[in-house]
Amino acid sequence: MKKEIVISMLVILLSAISINAQILTPVQWEFSAKKISEKTYEIHCIAKIETNWHIYSKDSPEFGPTPTNIQFENNRSMILLGKAKEIGDQKTKYEKVFKLDVLFYYKRLELVQIVKFKNKVPQNINGIVTYMACKGEQCLPPTDAEFTIEL
Repeated sequence: MKKEIVISMLVILLSAISINAQILTPVQWEFSAKKISEKTYEIHCIAKIETNWHIYSKDSPEFGPTPTNIQFENNRSMILLGKAKEIGDQKTKYEKVFKLDVLFYYKRLELVQIVKFKNKVPQNINGIVTYMACKGEQCLPPTDAEFTIEL
């Protein structure tokens, strides 16, 4: 009888450890490029966000949550035309933890950055989107989503 109880307790303990060890990935990214002219492209970074989770706007206030940010691999022949545009249903909410209003998106966020190449257009464009996902009082650490887009 004692042996069965010990085995049952071990199974429960291992199950709890396994559940806690799962990596949460509430945001899935898709990356693409749309050719506008010979040397100009729109880069699209689309976040699909699980229900009840959100990510923060690139325009989040200083001293607030980690804003969503696109960084492109150093390419001296590439020029960013303006700032990335956010497309989605932006929300504003006062968050006690930061003591300020924050800007965020549920369900979906599309970032669009226009880039132009001075010289020959490369075959690929590489970069990283950094973002922070939260659900209620739970926030995951800032996460990097690396991308390579064929042009």
